[in-house]
Amino acid sequence: MAGAARGQGRIPAPRRLHGRLFRSFQHHGGRIGQKRFRPQLSQKYKELSCKDPLTGLLNRRAFLSLAIDALGHTVEKNTPVSVIMADVDHFKKINDTYGHACGDTVLQAVAAKITSFLRSMDICCRYGGEEFLLLLPGSALQNGVMVAERLRQAVEQMSIVADNATITVTASFGVRELPPRNDSQCLMELLQAGIRDADQHLYRAKETGRNRVVWSLQPPDRP
Repeated sequence: MAGAARGQGRIPAPRRLHGRLFRSFQHHGGRIGQKRFRPQLSQKYKELSCKDPLTGLLNRRAFLSLAIDALGHTVEKNTPVSVIMADVDHFKKINDTYGHACGDTVLQAVAAKITSFLRSMDICCRYGGEEFLLLLPGSALQNGVMVAERLRQAVEQMSIVADNATITVTASFGVRELPPRNDSQCLMELLQAGIRDADQHLYRAKETGRNRVVWSLQPPDRP
């Protein structure tokens, strides 16, 4: 009897008591916390999965998804849409001269400059390396060329400070207005064709001196 009485009145050791409390928190409070924060974490992860971690711009996959949606609206309304491909000139030389950390700073600065020129409806991503891709819904070729030229001038005028060095850069641009879609062509095919053409025009800009905007394979001379 005495042994039973002692067992009933025994106070759990602190370590065991803490363990029980912790398990109780995991079972009740932990679940509450998960329910409360899971939507926030899910949204955060979704945002991170759509963005380029260095520049904060959209990544290529997210760009293509949003661009297809925007392109669908422009096709329905029969409005023009232009694509701009941009590339930082001599970027390898920047990395070799100043280091990759400075190169990263340059990309961040160029991305911020591009973003500052865009309308809310425009879509921009870091396409890869030092390349940027823009979709301008409702913009015909003439307007796309004008936007690209403004961006070219803005980038040329930048002074980027990185690791006690002041770096100036230029960029080249290729512009293409998407043609009307034919009946057998899906939106992705139309978009990919426009991106290929803009990329060819960008290559032409590089080939003919860099720091220029090309919208056809026969670019006008510019000083």
